[in-house]
Amino acid sequence: MTYIEELQDMIRHRYGVESVHLESVPVKETPESVLLQSADRQLVQEALGRLALPYREVLLLCEFEEMSYQEISATLGIPMGTVMSRLSRARRALRESVQQLQRT
Repeated sequence: MTYIEELQDMIRHRYGVESVHLESVPVKETPESVLLQSADRQLVQEALGRLALPYREVLLLCEFEEMSYQEISATLGIPMGTVMSRLSRARRALRESVQQLQRT
């Protein structure tokens, strides 16, 4: 699973965002399936790009680097409470950004 696919999966399951559609992986890729995957990737990348850097870095360290709150705290030199609040705000902002992008 690619980085973007993992993020899409996380968005769908954690936030209940139905608009990031991940269809069953086709046995054989078709031009249509490639186009849909590309569109989803672009959507997620744009939504991530809209996050403020402090939110984006905490989200990526937690979800993709699989770092604990304590590890993120030590890496970024911020209190663990700040990690938790930034992560909560990042998830909310990402969810809202994806929903907004899908409406446009």
